[in-house]
Amino acid sequence: MPMGEKAVNADNLLANLICPKHPSNELSLDVTNLECTQCSGVIAIVKNFKPLKVDFTCGFDSGLLTNHNHFGDVSKWTNWRRENLEFLLKMNIKSGRVLDIGAGPGDFHPFLNLNEIISIDFTDYHNTNIITDLNFNIPIKSECIDSIIMTNLLEHLPDTKVLKESYRVLKNGSNIYITVPFMLDVHQIPYDYHRYTYLYLTKILQDEGFNVDQISSSGDFGTFQTLVEHYFRFPISQGNLTAKTLWQFQKAINYLLKKLITVNYRMDYTGGYMIKATKL
Repeated sequence: MPMGEKAVNADNLLANLICPKHPSNELSLDVTNLECTQCSGVIAIVKNFKPLKVDFTCGFDSGLLTNHNHFGDVSKWTNWRRENLEFLLKMNIKSGRVLDIGAGPGDFHPFLNLNEIISIDFTDYHNTNIITDLNFNIPIKSECIDSIIMTNLLEHLPDTKVLKESYRVLKNGSNIYITVPFMLDVHQIPYDYHRYTYLYLTKILQDEGFNVDQISSSGDFGTFQTLVEHYFRFPISQGNLTAKTLWQFQKAINYLLKKLITVNYRMDYTGGYMIKATKL
């Protein structure tokens, strides 16, 4: 059962923000505006309601849906989403200041027993704390974050600069937890750019200074079920009665496969990867 979301300490959050263009510059808060002297004006708007929102994009709209909410029945999630949650629960993330980069609607937050979690995204979802362009510098001071969660984000950014920024904001010895889909349809158009292999993910993390402690893959059954679900999803959404009928048989086959066949975990043919890395 969900544990419930934890409120962000507004004072602590505001005290640890920086200007994306001038990271070394101190910010001043004028009522609801964050100002940078080098930028000569307002760089962010602070909206004082729960959850606290700091809008560095100042009204930019990504065009993505923000009113959906996946909280509640985990059985209705995709297999890949459930595997993401299981991975995060197994990691037993320690209490402290946790930064969820590309948090989206924060589906996993109610299930994680965390004292403080900061949501950051370039889309203003209902629980977002910091709205900013993740293609540039993260507006948070260096070495003030205890853990980072980054689920299903890397494929939505043109490059991997966010990993360099993650290294910067993490405290020494702290962990980053990443999930990345591999075999998945194009989604969140027009912000879907990559499908990374485990080889590249390992290399880029090591290049940024991380030690890759663990990298695992989705099980063969999970990959199969994800592909089958994607095949049926569109015709069913169009009201195709044949697809609806066949899907009932397919679910029975999926159930038998899961019960009778041993799950294999292949790195080369998989629904996605789950990674734990440490800042050295």
